[in-house]
Amino acid sequence: MKIHYLLLLLLATGCHSTNRAMNTYGSGLFQHWTHSYEDDKDQTKVFRPSTYTFPPSRGREGFEIKEDGTFIRYAIGPADGTDKVNGTWKMKGKDRLIITFGQNKVPPFEMKIISLEKAMLTIQK
Repeated sequence: MKIHYLLLLLLATGCHSTNRAMNTYGSGLFQHWTHSYEDDKDQTKVFRPSTYTFPPSRGREGFEIKEDGTFIRYAIGPADGTDKVNGTWKMKGKDRLIITFGQNKVPPFEMKIISLEKAMLTIQK
């Protein structure tokens, strides 16, 4: 009985964060984002949809935010490959995501969203 209650609680919490994110940013938040470092400013980092035509680069980091609470981090790996790390996200306030990675060696972090336009997500550095 305790496991069933815990599962329902986890599902409800994830849905709550998804609903809050959807209400604040719309469905455009839920996609694979790739770092567009050419567009960064002093205090912000810019990400574009992974389908964006980027100039040549020796690798780009990124992440994917899914409606089900899944967060996937794409880091630059060996030989300019990609290392994929699975985690979860939840909303904190109106403009922050809390990202956790469970047992992985990647520490949790907060992502403050500055703006979300159709083809550009800007976050605080």
